[in-house]
Amino acid sequence: MDVSTSTAIDYTGQSFINFRDFEFEEEGRHRFRWIDSKKFDLLRPDLDDKFVLGALIAHPQFLDDYVGGGLDPEGLRHGPYWLSRISPDTYRKVDNATALDVLEQWISGCGMIPESLRVEIDHKVLDPVREATACYLLRTLDNTAANDYADIHNEFHEIVLIDRGTRRILLIVATDD
Repeated sequence: MDVSTSTAIDYTGQSFINFRDFEFEEEGRHRFRWIDSKKFDLLRPDLDDKFVLGALIAHPQFLDDYVGGGLDPEGLRHGPYWLSRISPDTYRKVDNATALDVLEQWISGCGMIPESLRVEIDHKVLDPVREATACYLLRTLDNTAANDYADIHNEFHEIVLIDRGTRRILLIVATDD
């Protein structure tokens, strides 16, 4: 198939939820957690999910190291992994309930979270998970894939949502620093 990344998906924006921006009560802690979501339009809904994942990985917005450096034009790191070790095959398809469970368990590590944070997470992250037609979870890769900054994150969760009905893709990274 002769389709380029630029004709398959288009970056449309980002949302960032920093748990430190919310006032926690005694029953909870921000634990330096945050959720970064990057939004893309699916320009070619006829493409299969594996191709869409490949187009996402090849997109310049995917070249984020998620360790504070932002986009890395050299594309060496992606979270705790070497970018070269990430491919469509490193994602596993999961049902919406599994994706929600991964996120809810991670969120619960903060204890009681403020209602305003819950509303923002529900609206920007969990509602899209519920509505997605396909969910992909980045597998935990072996130590040979771990980059030199891999120990910065206590937990690193990456979920790709494909919603064919709205022709949208959402790349969710939930982690800490």
